[in-house]
Amino acid sequence: MEKIVFCDANSIKVIADGSVSELESTYIQRYRHNITAEQERHRWKEEGFSGRFQSGRAAIHRNDPIEASIRDAVFLSEDELCYSVTVGQMSGVFKKPLNEAPQEEDHIVHAQDLAFFELCYNADQNTVAVSQAQSSFERSIALYPLNGNAPTELTSGDSKEQNPWWSLSSPGTLLFDSAGIGRDEDMNFVEYGPSALYSVNLLSRDIELIKEQEGLSLVQPKDDKEGNLFYIERPTKVKKKKNNLLLEVLLIPVKLVMAIISFLEVFTMMFTGKGFSSDSAPSDRMEKARNKNKKPHEILIDGNLIDAQKTYEENKKRKEEYAGIAPHSWKLICIAKDGTRTVLQEGVIAYDLTDSGDIVYTNGKNIVLLTKDGKKTRLAQTGLCTGVKVFRRSSPTQADLFD
Repeated sequence: MEKIVFCDANSIKVIADGSVSELESTYIQRYRHNITAEQERHRWKEEGFSGRFQSGRAAIHRNDPIEASIRDAVFLSEDELCYSVTVGQMSGVFKKPLNEAPQEEDHIVHAQDLAFFELCYNADQNTVAVSQAQSSFERSIALYPLNGNAPTELTSGDSKEQNPWWSLSSPGTLLFDSAGIGRDEDMNFVEYGPSALYSVNLLSRDIELIKEQEGLSLVQPKDDKEGNLFYIERPTKVKKKKNNLLLEVLLIPVKLVMAIISFLEVFTMMFTGKGFSSDSAPSDRMEKARNKNKKPHEILIDGNLIDAQKTYEENKKRKEEYAGIAPHSWKLICIAKDGTRTVLQEGVIAYDLTDSGDIVYTNGKNIVLLTKDGKKTRLAQTGLCTGVKVFRRSSPTQADLFD
């Protein structure tokens, strides 16, 4: 069985030889150590008259939790992986060896004005494709060669591109999903539109629509060597705008304030690298805002708010094998080369393809192997898994695309 890496809450775990091991992020450890050391250096400010004058504000700040989010992980080789992480104001992509001896992590990229998310590695090109964000809402796909060459941004615009995948049937092509950003007449963010599947030719940079479907968001496109297309479909609802003149008039002061904040956000980001409204990395702010309104059993997965406990109980009532927290309507689809559509599995959050043609998927609470003949085997139980990747010995081949 191939090695598998998955993100479980904010930890990296690897399945190998039937056992699960957990890897510590050296970057997160070092960040927390440095923050703690900095707080200790300023502890004296809490003492004496100065401490009483500040009314314990320094102590409260010292006890603030350090927020860290591991976004994704992917194998670079059988003995090394890379992962994306956001900690405080910083985000980066780091290499990590799989041996037990603690070693320094090499960074591929880290920045204060970018946030990094889903990853996909091409061994022949020695390049990582990354979904990255430079604002709270927009994301683009970029290529980061590991030989030190400059990165290349493949997409841009008022949209959210995610889940890059190096095509196995068409070398030199990258698949991804994209959702347009809906804004009001004052250019304030309203919502994301439904996601559709696209491909980009890495030589010509031409982008083509692969598939879209009304009423559904299509995400995580992948293909196999035979040209079969895989993806996850999710129901989506687009809000219909209702004009209300009185409400528009009453909201004028609010819109003016929001416009000023947006200007200051851009201005301070340009000249300081930090956001005006928050200490978070780009694209974390909307997520934090939505998290504040969550109920105890609700979780946010790829912008979708889910009542995890309720969904889990519903899946158990349906007597699902290895029930999870993914809604029943989140379906893993295969479109064969001849156009035949097959629902492979319901209740899927993320998945990957193996060299042998099997599928490894997660429903949030389990990592499951789904073989070509439909047999399921649970490989691991998880707390909250939102991403899973398989080590593949084969990869797309084509002449160097970056010469």
